Amino acid sequence: IEHHFIYYDQKHCLVLFICYILLSAIKANFKMPPSQRIFTAPADGTNGRSGYDTFATSGSRTGYRGFSTSICSNFSKPSRRSDCCSLACCGILSSDRTRYLLLDQRPTWIKRLLLNLALPLGLLWAIAIISRDSAEEAAVAECKVAFPDDGSGPNLDAFNRKGSYYDRLVLWLIVALFIVIVVLLARASNFRFSFRRIFLSKLPPASARGTMPPASTRGTIRAARICDCYEAPDDSDEYLRSEPEDAAAADHDLCACLWSCLSRLCCLTCCSCWCQCCGMCAIGQEAREIDLIVPKERRRMDYVTFQPYAEYWPELERLRTSGEGAFFHHFRALSDLSSRIVGSGGAALLFAVVYSLAGIDRHFSLANAGVVFATLAQSFVILYFVHWRWHRFDVSLDAVVKCFASGFVLSTSTAFVVELLVSVVTSICPGLLRLFTFLFFEDMGIDSKQLDIGLGVISMFLNAFVVAALSEELCKYFAYWMVEHPDFLDDDEREELELAQSDERLPSPGRSPSSRGTGITVAMVAAALGFTCCENLEYVLASSDTGVQVATLIARSVLPVHALAAAIQSVGVCRRDLEGDRSHQLGRIVLPALLLHGFYDFFLMVMPVFVTANDDDDVNDEVSKYNGYISMCKSYGALDSTIWVENNVSTANDIDTTIDYICPGLSVMCVIVGSIYYTVSSRRQRVRLDMLNNSQIPEKEDLVT
Repeated sequence: IEHHFIYYDQKHCLVLFICYILLSAIKANFKMPPSQRIFTAPADGTNGRSGYDTFATSGSRTGYRGFSTSICSNFSKPSRRSDCCSLACCGILSSDRTRYLLLDQRPTWIKRLLLNLALPLGLLWAIAIISRDSAEEAAVAECKVAFPDDGSGPNLDAFNRKGSYYDRLVLWLIVALFIVIVVLLARASNFRFSFRRIFLSKLPPASARGTMPPASTRGTIRAARICDCYEAPDDSDEYLRSEPEDAAAADHDLCACLWSCLSRLCCLTCCSCWCQCCGMCAIGQEAREIDLIVPKERRRMDYVTFQPYAEYWPELERLRTSGEGAFFHHFRALSDLSSRIVGSGGAALLFAVVYSLAGIDRHFSLANAGVVFATLAQSFVILYFVHWRWHRFDVSLDAVVKCFASGFVLSTSTAFVVELLVSVVTSICPGLLRLFTFLFFEDMGIDSKQLDIGLGVISMFLNAFVVAALSEELCKYFAYWMVEHPDFLDDDEREELELAQSDERLPSPGRSPSSRGTGITVAMVAAALGFTCCENLEYVLASSDTGVQVATLIARSVLPVHALAAAIQSVGVCRRDLEGDRSHQLGRIVLPALLLHGFYDFFLMVMPVFVTANDDDDVNDEVSKYNGYISMCKSYGALDSTIWVENNVSTANDIDTTIDYICPGLSVMCVIVGSIYYTVSSRRQRVRLDMLNNSQIPEKEDLVT
């Protein structure tokens, strides 16, 4: 009786838990009218009016603690780029831009890089090196047991046997790294708090912005802390109720829906608070505010260097209109930001060569540095044909450099954090399914091996489509979307830029829709190649064996899936921005690329699940352990390779061989289908853009007349 009572109680607890999650989702998305299910920024430049003018005429809005937008209204407007920038690299670049526009202060990049980047990375590097050396003591003990004691085994003197000393040193380095990180985070929090107080003091008077309550000191501190819960009663329900129905219904996309749903399930539904992390939401709120109070002409500048478009764009436009094809002239026309990006990349490569020649790390030789160069060359070769060989006049070299850097640094770092968080959530699903099966279907006698295969397939499906495909495709899209460049302005904005820098308009003809569409495609592919390059470096440098590195690079270079997925995304972006089809928001833009990327990864990830199910686990574990000993001893030069060789005897059967052929073949088929889809879609879109260009020519002639 007691057993059945506990079993009955467990089932109902699980059912109640699942019902709570479902009811929370229903409450978050369907409790309110359809026009108020997502956040929409109030009056962000609507109908040509400034945000404060529109805000002052809206008597129903009370303001948000001194600001005209809510702290939790990130991604509420798809056309706004500042929300993406506030999340990339914890909003450092966005905060610097806001500080420069408000106070005309430039950051000290040398001090920042040394203090916030070089010091933590240096400690991490030291911990990694010393931890690897400290593991040699354990390797020596394992080799004593694994090899016979007749003189034919490994030379144990080749190992650096300083295990106890290195263990203590690693412990102290970890403590030092923890202290440094805490101090840097506290310093950054204090910096954000001081700037937020100055920001609030610099805002226009409350009478010019409607009935807005002043910001409280407590709210300012909470918004700037490392991690805290920001009270948001007016930022959620009241904020949504104050939104006009037509604005919320017309301006939403996939990212806004995901952001709203996850935020409500996590915090707003439970405690009416907004979870703050490193002040990123507060930085986004400040960036939205600065876009309202600073004229558009002054905001047209690069991040980091704050160089106005007017200083370098005329030369880029001259090269485009004149058809100048020399690489030297295009390189000289680079902006200050692009020049710094190229210089930093060259310095990093020079450091890699010097580091390999210095012999500090035996696992990184000159051959490994050569593999790093080959990894970069793989992306540069594709970029050479996509941009320089065929479309150098559709988008400038300056824009390509910035998009590549955005994908390499901003997109990769953001994807790493997002995938880590999403993988933690998705890893719970197989466990819940196993528990659900154990509670409800225990008496059906399900085979444990079949259950493991089924749960493995589900886990790989979630990893392929949610963790990898969805996260990476969104991050690649935002890598392009975060880059603000004169090449991506429409004709009206370009004319405003020309008139702002000169009394006489420059004789530069407008770009055709086809040329602008090609420029968007090249820019998105460049961002994807930057992401691919960084990702390939991570996989290549995961091993110190040069042969393994080369094989990994070749395997990942055969099919450029990321570049193809970005090109597919560009079709939807062109349809939205150039053709004016507002039904193509972020969800429809990302969906085809998501399916391509997801199925490609899924067929490769699910292959080990079926292969492992047909193998003898005990035999494979022993063979893998033996081969690991051989490989480790060879890397230290402590073993005679003519006597001891790796066990390459395969335990695979016919089923494993069939799976090894079918799964990669299906992945290749996905790439072929994706290529056909992009070719057909891009050709149809080019026809539509040409028709759009022909319809615009008479209007331009009438204006000239």
